Amino acid sequence: MNEARARRLPRPSVVAILVAVCALVACGESVLSVIERDARPDGGDADGGTDASPDVGAPDADLGDAPGLTCADASPVNAHCALSNECCSGYCASASTLETTCRPATGCLGAASACTRAGACCSNGCFVSDPGAAPRCAGESACAATGANCATDVECCTNHCAGGTCAALAPGCNPAGEACTLDTECCGRICVAPNEGPATCQLLQGCRPEGETCTTANDCCSNRCAADATGVLRCTALAACTANDRRACSRQVGDVCKDAMQCCSRVCLTTGDGTKRCAASGGCRSECELCTTGSDCCSGMCGAGSDGVNRCQAAAACGKPGEGCEKDPDCCATGGPSKCLPDPAPAGPKRCHRPAGAACAGEGTGCSLSSDCCAGRCVPGPAGALACRATCLPFGAACTSRADCCGTSSDCMFLNGALRCAPLAR
Repeated sequence: MNEARARRLPRPSVVAILVAVCALVACGESVLSVIERDARPDGGDADGGTDASPDVGAPDADLGDAPGLTCADASPVNAHCALSNECCSGYCASASTLETTCRPATGCLGAASACTRAGACCSNGCFVSDPGAAPRCAGESACAATGANCATDVECCTNHCAGGTCAALAPGCNPAGEACTLDTECCGRICVAPNEGPATCQLLQGCRPEGETCTTANDCCSNRCAADATGVLRCTALAACTANDRRACSRQVGDVCKDAMQCCSRVCLTTGDGTKRCAASGGCRSECELCTTGSDCCSGMCGAGSDGVNRCQAAAACGKPGEGCEKDPDCCATGGPSKCLPDPAPAGPKRCHRPAGAACAGEGTGCSLSSDCCAGRCVPGPAGALACRATCLPFGAACTSRADCCGTSSDCMFLNGALRCAPLAR
């Protein structure tokens, strides 16, 4: 809906909702982090980089056993709380049940973690508590909206303090924490009215969509973080790209969308935070989707586009198996006539299939589509090449679709440059 959401949310002392799942991987391309309260004296992420710490999770539908969600000296996820420092995750917020509980701080930074902008924190608040000290994530205090008094950029939702006042950014959507009356005013397309105060824009789980503040490219769904006209780093849209189905797209997994055709994956789904976002389609990635290596792509080719960001490129005039398509002639004849069919059937995006008649593939067999595999999972193997997998994936594992991940409280999200299974802050 376009009007500010009518639900009224309880909060400890500020709006706290499903927020800020961002760049989770801090140790290369191998593991995902569920942020823990930092036991070090400096409180965490002192390098001011992406919002991450190294760890790997385990599959659990209730999230209770994932690292960072249980610990010896604080409350686990789903436990009732009043303050964020009571939680192992460092994040106490309103769940979808409207109860205030410890929530997964998946990618966002928990209370007391070092921060460089408000949007990096689960609370959407980053402040200097003592003169000369480094900014830290607040437990229950959110950022200051445009027009409020400020002393430093990090205090402002816009990350822009000018002349002692939080200043507006260049024209466009409003970042999380800014006042709103319509969902469409917000970069995350969610405008929520709390029990007290005006409605504000909310942070989304996973990578940051276009318009939100960022620190590095890996914070952004588009993998592009650039300064706007005011000099503030914000997630920026990619250049339009024409895919094998001859339709242009620019939006990547995690970007907000109205319909599937806006997404280069050709999948637009409603997520746990209540808005529609581009989602991973399963198996290899089609032309125009983000990539790291050629093995990510159906075409086998990954290269920089006109904006300098690596995306899957065309390898031929026709689409290889897994590539998006509109009709059969869009697909290469590989060992016989290829078909352009919905995947998964009957309502998935249309993709190039190998000639009919082949039996489904078992564990460890190479694949291009989830439907190639008997278990319906085509995921990166130990060496990076796609292979069929029989069992669901734990938190932190590389994935190619939501269905690959264990449990109902997980999703395949674009996180710090890779698609990873991650717990949702429902």
